[in-house]
Amino acid sequence: GMFNGALLNTSYSLRNCPSTNSLSTNFYYISPYEAIKDIADLFGLEIRFNIVINGNKITAKYLDAYVKQGDSTNMKRFEYGSNALEIKREQDFSSIITGIVPRGKGVQLDSDSDTDQNDPAVYGRRLDITGAEWSTSKGDPLDKPKGQEYLYDPVATAKLGLPKGSARYQVVVFEDDDTLDALMADAYTYLQKYSRPQVAFTANIIDVGSLGLGDTVAIIR
Repeated sequence: GMFNGALLNTSYSLRNCPSTNSLSTNFYYISPYEAIKDIADLFGLEIRFNIVINGNKITAKYLDAYVKQGDSTNMKRFEYGSNALEIKREQDFSSIITGIVPRGKGVQLDSDSDTDQNDPAVYGRRLDITGAEWSTSKGDPLDKPKGQEYLYDPVATAKLGLPKGSARYQVVVFEDDDTLDALMADAYTYLQKYSRPQVAFTANIIDVGSLGLGDTVAIIR
């Protein structure tokens, strides 16, 4: 059910999914892929995206979910130049943003009823940063005037922004942030992390020893 909801406005459909325990969660202001990843983490699943090609046309797109295999272990460490035969460095530019529209905790509304405070009905829009103000002349890391609901990095935008000079924005929810200071701080930290390419390493390993399919190990470069 959750996967079907996350895939609702996409070109993919759910094909395989194991039976799981009944759990619930909520998603706000996130992309379908982020929701799918969160669902997989919640139930301990692995996800794979598959396409079907007939001739030179894509005829179907599927999401398959499986019970996660393997264990995470620190018992195995593979070091470059020894038992790690080869390490290849890759940069991923697909997740880059140079601006962020942060949302915090839902703002509690006044209510005359005895409704439990956890009832979504007593919460309104999420906290935003329109009331916050930053100035680099006062020591803040970026400029952000009052009334502006986004934070952006002009240096990152000049290097990695959209072709016409606009920032690459993403709406990000920080569920636990209920103050402007916390929301600004978390938004800035997130922006700094994702305003540069994410680096991944792939490796060919020899002499894996007693490892099973899906086990997670440490690779030291």
